[in-house]
Amino acid sequence: MEINRIGNSILHFNYDSLQQMHDAGNRFHVYYEDPIHKGSLQTDNQNWSGYNYPQGLITSISPSELTLAERELQTWALRYPNHYIILTYQNPSVNRTLMHETAHALYSTNPSYREEVLAVLKKRDLSAIKDKLYKYDDEVLLDEAQAYLIEWNKMEKKLGDDADSYLLTHRELRRIYNRYAARLHRVPLSS
Repeated sequence: MEINRIGNSILHFNYDSLQQMHDAGNRFHVYYEDPIHKGSLQTDNQNWSGYNYPQGLITSISPSELTLAERELQTWALRYPNHYIILTYQNPSVNRTLMHETAHALYSTNPSYREEVLAVLKKRDLSAIKDKLYKYDDEVLLDEAQAYLIEWNKMEKKLGDDADSYLLTHRELRRIYNRYAARLHRVPLSS
């Protein structure tokens, strides 16, 4: 696994395989954003391309409830408190996934970024997007909408015939993302 610090407040874990990433992060994902099982450590057995967690989420859970892979992630979170955590795995689409997960991190850690993104999203009817993102709790919906619209590839496929009506929103959000992401520097960390 590769571990990088991105900017001053993001930790990025890039696993060698989907299974390794799933083992370390899936139960945290359900705990954080599943609409039905939020707040419980369960596995959803879906193949996600990445995971993201706000500061403090991973460290708030008792280590006795965690697997070895989850405890390793928790150890890093304790070593770097106040960092947003994103997980990806090595695959041909990892750069798009990293963009998506970094958009989540910026939304959570940078109030100026979030304010600009929300100003764009509040001008739009997001009902078609909400219908497509039904797997997420309402509390994280706007964050998910902005990340999917910035990444675009997955959102375009999900929206189908409705995609064209969101293309300008995608471009507006991508400009905001690019401006903020350009300021982030990646520093490799060793375990």
